[in-house]
Amino acid sequence: HASNGQSYRISVKREHGGLVSNHLHTAMQEGDCLELGPPCGEFVLDQGVDPLVLVTAGVGLTPAMAMLNAAAGLRDIHFVHACKNEAQHSFKASTEELARKHSNIQVAYVYEDRDGLLDRQTLAKHLPNNAQVYYLGPPGFMQHVKSMLDELGVPSTRQHVEFFGPAQTLQ
Repeated sequence: HASNGQSYRISVKREHGGLVSNHLHTAMQEGDCLELGPPCGEFVLDQGVDPLVLVTAGVGLTPAMAMLNAAAGLRDIHFVHACKNEAQHSFKASTEELARKHSNIQVAYVYEDRDGLLDRQTLAKHLPNNAQVYYLGPPGFMQHVKSMLDELGVPSTRQHVEFFGPAQTLQ
């Protein structure tokens, strides 16, 4: 959700063998207080009015959901999410609800077991002129998206990316 200045909503993917994620899923309840640090990184939604394209895979979906909520109703948004299959698609109901409430949101889902990988044709279909494109997911996915954006002529100044973990260079 968009920041309200009073609290944060966190989303934690439960990892097999993950000490922290399993503790949060089993011992903590909604409404419990946790002491956390502030969000960090440089993946911050611009406040412009240009069309917004959010392209995500895996846990990259989490920060994009906050951006989607913040921009809903304010600018044209194309939301493209890729994952292995529909069963692994987190936040689908929330995304669908936002799209029903706001006619400015267009969504597309790419399921690997049904569609294969996100392809250039699908990305191009959700890439309006002068769009600001934010993409986040596993490094291989981000490299693939960057290559397609470059081929489609999207200037690097309109491409925004963030890494979970150590920063890398996308070629």
